[in-house]
Amino acid sequence: MAANATFMKMAKLAAEKTGLPERFLAAWMAAENGYMWPSTNNPGNISWNGTGEPMGRGGIWTGAVRVESNRVVVYDTPEHGTEAWCELINLPTHAHGGSKALTVDTEDLKEAWAKGGVELAAKVLGESNWAASHYDDGGGPGSLIIGAYHSSVLNEWFGSTSDKSSEAVQAAHTSASGTSKATEPERTTYKIKPGDTLSAIGLRFGIPYRVLARFNHIANPNVIQAGATLRIPKKYKIKPGDTLSQICVREGYPLSDVNWLAQVNGVNPNLIYAGRTLYV
Repeated sequence: MAANATFMKMAKLAAEKTGLPERFLAAWMAAENGYMWPSTNNPGNISWNGTGEPMGRGGIWTGAVRVESNRVVVYDTPEHGTEAWCELINLPTHAHGGSKALTVDTEDLKEAWAKGGVELAAKVLGESNWAASHYDDGGGPGSLIIGAYHSSVLNEWFGSTSDKSSEAVQAAHTSASGTSKATEPERTTYKIKPGDTLSAIGLRFGIPYRVLARFNHIANPNVIQAGATLRIPKKYKIKPGDTLSQICVREGYPLSDVNWLAQVNGVNPNLIYAGRTLYV
């Protein structure tokens, strides 16, 4: 995957502003929004929960142009969004004499990095109230960031991590069945029998037939061929803080499949709601 120029430029800017490792910040950004620069210019998905509007208030709201329906702030430039994110990270928590409500700051992350590298820094971030559990891909707090840090995408952009680290992450992301989350996702399959209809198959598996058609790239759901094999998607209930990019990575799909996954489920790829069931 070719490096996204804005993503890389902003990861470098964030490293200059915070003193944290550039690759760690890139992995954090990827855990938030995938490997493409977000259209909101807001790499940390900073949200506005106050009264009125944030525009014109200065500080971390410098460059804010509007608030999305999910309360995420849109910035006018990548630089303003990145600087706001870094300013918020740098603000000290109560533990360091500050008054920030968030429970993690730059000093916490630097200390964790010095003691345990990406694994400990990601865990500290994953256990903080910044994360709201959405950096956990099933491997524990911060595991989504660790996975992004050692991903083939960041290996291509930054160079490979050590074999020892890669093996540790591979082990941490292996399910009880022994299947790595980094591999192509395994799904139940069904071989179409003579007389089958897509609606009947959908009822059997509890999947809407139109979803089943889109998932299998079937143009006409009324025409299926006996002997062909269908892939049956899993059901996933959206959690608070999830993004479709995160779900895509978590379920083992390349990020280039985000728009396809949105089409399968009939959702806006930039706006999903907690509690809704997706087919993945």
